[in-house]
Amino acid sequence: MVQILRASDWKGGVEANEGECGATAGEYSYWVYATATRCGVPREQAERVVSIRQPTPGMASLTAKATFAEGRYAVWVYGAGQPGNPQVILCGKTCVNGPLPPTPSWVLIGWVEIRDNQLLFFRTWQQPDGHRLDVHVVVLSSSGTPPDWVP
Repeated sequence: MVQILRASDWKGGVEANEGECGATAGEYSYWVYATATRCGVPREQAERVVSIRQPTPGMASLTAKATFAEGRYAVWVYGAGQPGNPQVILCGKTCVNGPLPPTPSWVLIGWVEIRDNQLLFFRTWQQPDGHRLDVHVVVLSSSGTPPDWVP
C-alpha cells in the first residue's frame, strides 16, 4: 500500500509571496507553495512546498489526510535542505523525524503509526534561521523499499 502526498495535497501553506523562494524581511517562518522556479503559486499548481525560516521559533504545520487503515507505515520524503542538519517531522498517532539531504533525493525519515484515515501534521524540526528547505513529495508506504521514481 502506498499513498503519495504531493505539494498540492498539503493544506496550510502560503500562496501569495514576493515570488522569490528565499528568506525576506520580517520575522515569520512559513511554508510557501512553489514550482521549480517560482514561489507563491496557487496550491493546485504547486510542485513543492518551500519552508523559509526566519527568526521566529515556531511554524504552523502543513496538514493532509492519510487514506490508510490503522497501521505502521514507512515515511519517504523527496526533498532537500541547505547544509546545517535540516529536518522534517511527520506526526500521525506517533511522530517521526529525520534530516533532508543537501540535494533532492529520497530519504526514509522513519516509520509512523497512524489511525484510520488520520489527519497528518508535517513541519520542520530544528531548521536554522535563514535556511530554505524544499519538499517535493511525501510517500507513506507499507514497504521499507524506497520509491523507484523521481517527482
